Amino acid sequence: MPLPLRIPAGLARLRESTEWRGWLGALPGLVAEVADRWHLELGEPYPYAFASVAMPVRTASGTPAVLKVQLPDAESRFEGDALRAWGGRGAVRLLDEDPERRALLLERCSPGSALLEEEPETVLAVLT
Repeated sequence: MPLPLRIPAGLARLRESTEWRGWLGALPGLVAEVADRWHLELGEPYPYAFASVAMPVRTASGTPAVLKVQLPDAESRFEGDALRAWGGRGAVRLLDEDPERRALLLERCSPGSALLEEEPETVLAVLT
């Protein structure tokens, strides 16, 4: 049985779309399936979702991570491939992927300082 899932307001708009209404209805089940597969303890979804649901999770070993389940659209199709290729350089690390469900298990990144607050040399070093 799917877990209760609070759908962020940005995703709730999909209820009005005949194209995405079915995916939105299936979303709690998709989240439950990947949480079971990866033995995840789920947190509340982040509120700023528009094309996916993302939530903080803990793995069975206690590692903090993020579960992201994306709309099955063309824009999200290769996100896992890109993250794998980058290997944590300039982006979060991809810990695991379920392409069939468009689910990504990601390294959790906690906010730090904004690049606008840094000196230009520091900003450029981050970008290279």
